[in-house]
Amino acid sequence: MPSFKRFLHTAKDSFFRRKPITEAAEHTFDENNEKLLPSDAESQTTNKLTRSLGGFDLVLLGIGSTLGAGVYISTGQIAAAVGPSVIFCFFIAAAASMLAGFSYAEFASRVPKAGSVYLFSYVTIGEMVAWIMGWDLILEYIIGTAAVARSWSAYFDNLTGGAMSQAMNDSFFGSWRIDGVFSVPDPFAFMLILILSFIVCLGVKESALFNNICTFVNLFVILFITVVGCFYIDVSNWTDVPFFAADSTTFIANVATCFFAYIGFDVIATSAEEVKKPGKDIPVGIIGSLTGCLLSYMSVSTIISLIVPFTLLSTEAAQSAPLSAAFDLRGVGWARHIINIGALVGMSTSLLAALFPLPRIIYSLARDGLLPPFFSQINQRFRTPINGMLLAGSFAGLLALLFDVNALASMMSVGTIIAYTTVSASVLILRYRDATTPAVSAKCTSAVVVFILSAITFSLSYHYGQRYFSDEAYYAIVSILGAETLLPVVYLFYIRRTSAFDHTVAATLKYACPWVPAVPLLAIGANMFFIVTLDYMHWVRVGGWLVVGLVIYLSYGMWNSLERNKRLKESLLKNDSYVYADVVSYHVAA
Repeated sequence: MPSFKRFLHTAKDSFFRRKPITEAAEHTFDENNEKLLPSDAESQTTNKLTRSLGGFDLVLLGIGSTLGAGVYISTGQIAAAVGPSVIFCFFIAAAASMLAGFSYAEFASRVPKAGSVYLFSYVTIGEMVAWIMGWDLILEYIIGTAAVARSWSAYFDNLTGGAMSQAMNDSFFGSWRIDGVFSVPDPFAFMLILILSFIVCLGVKESALFNNICTFVNLFVILFITVVGCFYIDVSNWTDVPFFAADSTTFIANVATCFFAYIGFDVIATSAEEVKKPGKDIPVGIIGSLTGCLLSYMSVSTIISLIVPFTLLSTEAAQSAPLSAAFDLRGVGWARHIINIGALVGMSTSLLAALFPLPRIIYSLARDGLLPPFFSQINQRFRTPINGMLLAGSFAGLLALLFDVNALASMMSVGTIIAYTTVSASVLILRYRDATTPAVSAKCTSAVVVFILSAITFSLSYHYGQRYFSDEAYYAIVSILGAETLLPVVYLFYIRRTSAFDHTVAATLKYACPWVPAVPLLAIGANMFFIVTLDYMHWVRVGGWLVVGLVIYLSYGMWNSLERNKRLKESLLKNDSYVYADVVSYHVAA
């Protein structure tokens, strides 16, 4: 075992140890995780993902991952809460998501490898933060898979009149329920995850084909809702009621709900290593999918708020299936069958999109030595990391089979917004690092950190300050904190206008996030504004998962990191006697 002094030294080094961005974008490894020379890399094909996805595939992949049951359920529920202004809720949320999407597009085109925010933070911040991001993504996708599978099963069970759930409740397994922990086993959800895991294992082309077909069906149903709904529009449902029917607090809370409905486009960044032309196709995929989702959400929310008064969507029956209830109220009951098909197909694409990036995240972590190399192996026939898929799919299936995942589903929102914030901050840090001197770059990095902390403080005071302060004190505190939040923004803009900033750097990129630093800063501010609205229990659950991840990293990943071992070898070649003696003593003790 290493000495405690060595442990602290390695932990400190891992926090700031970054992977060179040129190496992250270009390197290739063999089955033993050994770096290949260019000549060897060209002939080595046994452990590489294949680039077979185009821009059109990415657009449909992003739409499929985002447009699940939410477009059929959330639109009606939000319309019932805020009235006709539901369209502005979805528009504002889409704009906030697009801000993060620009940053994702730049990074994924600069570093077109599997790993998404894990790899982005590795080349920008450091290895330990990168591990946390990767571990966070694994949680997000596993919980997302289990939650969508449970929703799919529950929706189908509702169509059958509750036959499946009744059979399980009447069986021996009916006594397994423990509220908030265990639920009555759901073998249908378990089998659904196994089937789609098998499809993901077959290869990226097969997964894309399944997603494309299901997404086309989903979009057709949304088009059907829009076209048929146009024949039943009653403009008085907008003109005879207040357009903004809710107060500002309720409106903002529903904008946050809409923001979470756009979560899913990050799957495109995760598949970057399998894209034919990442510099061109990834920005098209991210921006195109978000635009398609915006049009879909706004079309459906416009129709549902125009064909019936929004007050009629508040009943219990309407809340579970608002679109079907709205068409029933207009005497178009037959439309519910097509709507139900769309909902099931939409959830199928969301389930596939949650499973698709899982093995690729695990593969990326293992390729860098942070997980055992077993998970970095690529199946030679299907060209997919099957080992990671089998483990993650089985774990997600067991969660869906046995546990009450509804209490865990909201953990996805925490993880995703943390990832969005990290990517936007990474774009800022890397842009200023490339365009300024090291001294100025360090100050700019500090400014980004200060802005994030200030945005959190401002958001907390805005959302919760009125509970503890008088109106006068509340507005004074919010104003002061808002001004404080602007200070690092002013500094970053000031640096950009000085001669110390090299404006030619952005021109060398295949795709550059526009209007830096404004767009990344707005994205971070929006993320912090929405994330503080989540219940504290979400943070407790995510914190528990991250503690488990840190134990794994500190006991395995930190010591087996390829980046660490590469630096140790370089130190040995330079005859660094201290490092040599320390490494020898460590291996002898081990």
